[in-house]
Amino acid sequence: MKRILRLEHALAGIGLLLSASANAAPAKYDCYRFDKLAEDSRYTVGDVIDTEHAVITIKQYYTNGNPAMADARRAEVVNSKIAGGDSPELSVYLVSVNVVPKQPITRVRTRLAQSISQSGGFANANIVVNGEKHESPNGFAAMDGKIIGRPGKGRAKITAHIAPTGSGNWHSGTFELASKPGETIESFTIGGHTWRIDDMCIGL
Repeated sequence: MKRILRLEHALAGIGLLLSASANAAPAKYDCYRFDKLAEDSRYTVGDVIDTEHAVITIKQYYTNGNPAMADARRAEVVNSKIAGGDSPELSVYLVSVNVVPKQPITRVRTRLAQSISQSGGFANANIVVNGEKHESPNGFAAMDGKIIGRPGKGRAKITAHIAPTGSGNWHSGTFELASKPGETIESFTIGGHTWRIDDMCIGL
């Protein structure tokens, strides 16, 4: 009987260790700050930025299911700090940023800012994780707490802490994806009407 109890305790301990490991934060973050790109570099749909740890592709932005087709749609490197990091940052207008890590990851966190309209509302924000898409009519902040991703392929929970900056129409803060225990993030895409991004860090 004592031997059985000791075995049960040992198995319970192993279970706790495996659970803690599955939910542990990544041991390492690799960050991309857009500071290696030439100032005023401009990109449009289909353009690719190949970084050390991920391939970033400028993709279509959708609002109410319809693609934005304006000639002015773009992403460009600008000398500003609206997203909250150091200059420069990526200014994004009517396009999405697709990121495919060069190996599956468990976590992403980035600085992000979004401009509100004159009426105080947000234009739609898009997100795709592992092939599942969600469109938020209330901007990136309203995605907080949502779980997205295809079951069996990888789901991730969104944590968005984005608030007014006190400067113009901008709201800024942090946006994070964390994969469910035992799952990974193979690709993700975020997009909006008028927004900024900087300090994109992926957890290996």
